[in-house]
Amino acid sequence: MSMPMLAGVGLLCCVSSSVAAAVYNMGDEEDPVVPKTGAGPSAGPIAEPIAEPIADYTFTNAEIVGQFGPTLPELTKVYTSKMKEVTSMSKQGFQVWTVPETGTYRIDAYGAKGGVNTYNNNPPGLGAHITGDFTLTKGTKLVIIVGQQAPGFKGNTHSHGTGGGGATWVLKDNFTTSTNDIYMVAGGGAGAPVFNHPSSGDANGSTQANVNDTSGGAASIDTQRNAGGGAGWGGNGLGTRATVSQKPDGPTGGKSPINGATGGNWTYYWSSELSGGFGGGGGASIQIPGGGGGFSGGDAGGNTSNSPPAQGGTSWIMTSAKNRQFLGNHDDNNGKVEITIKS
Repeated sequence: MSMPMLAGVGLLCCVSSSVAAAVYNMGDEEDPVVPKTGAGPSAGPIAEPIAEPIADYTFTNAEIVGQFGPTLPELTKVYTSKMKEVTSMSKQGFQVWTVPETGTYRIDAYGAKGGVNTYNNNPPGLGAHITGDFTLTKGTKLVIIVGQQAPGFKGNTHSHGTGGGGATWVLKDNFTTSTNDIYMVAGGGAGAPVFNHPSSGDANGSTQANVNDTSGGAASIDTQRNAGGGAGWGGNGLGTRATVSQKPDGPTGGKSPINGATGGNWTYYWSSELSGGFGGGGGASIQIPGGGGGFSGGDAGGNTSNSPPAQGGTSWIMTSAKNRQFLGNHDDNNGKVEITIKS
């Protein structure tokens, strides 16, 4: 089925908290709406900032890190009684929310950050933040997959990359591989590189410019080390295993939701510290970071100072949603989903 293109979609790089960020409208407007950072003499009185509404339901990953999502017992330890009443689980990490009343709901989704590398302190890519309003009917079930940060690498004698962050997915119950089954997906950030790269926003979760591209990300070109690409909606990230691995643990590409949404396996000769984050993050290898999960998965990086950085996954929102916006990137480690009752 052909899908309409999204107008006004662009990449918004992260900025510091002290600088106002451009807000990219994913609806009908062509230009980004940029909040004013100052006011001249003729601007009139400065209005007090409007407080954001507190979410009625917040879905988290219970601070679990790595390639596998939380179990229901792990979630019930941290969820409030209100959350427990509306949350079930179809498989590990796949939370199911039942709509309590017919109405309009605002849903915010946040992708996860890539793994941190303390060997050289190069930063990983950041997860995306997206939002949209949906009219939902009482009793409808939504499947929520909260992206997780990839494990951090804490070694000080090996120059390893880290895994990509998982995407956060909000899907229809009994979803298939049709894009009609996606409410929204917020892309995860890429893993941290070993080498310093030119300043680039490619490592961050971003918007989706091509609705026909739902593929998983490419593996690294170094097949001996073979870090994995992030999962896309339409397929797993690429990446098999290192050809010289002392302990191969299987494919390094992150898995798409239809295949379990697990992070990619670690490779070469290290440990699970190099796996990708739940939500489809790609696994890492020696010197090579994995790609982030997303609507289309991010590519793994390279292993030289001239190589491009690994890429974050892309984000997408159902076209029938109202007030669709890509709100840039956030600095939290893990993803989450916030649902707020509007009417």
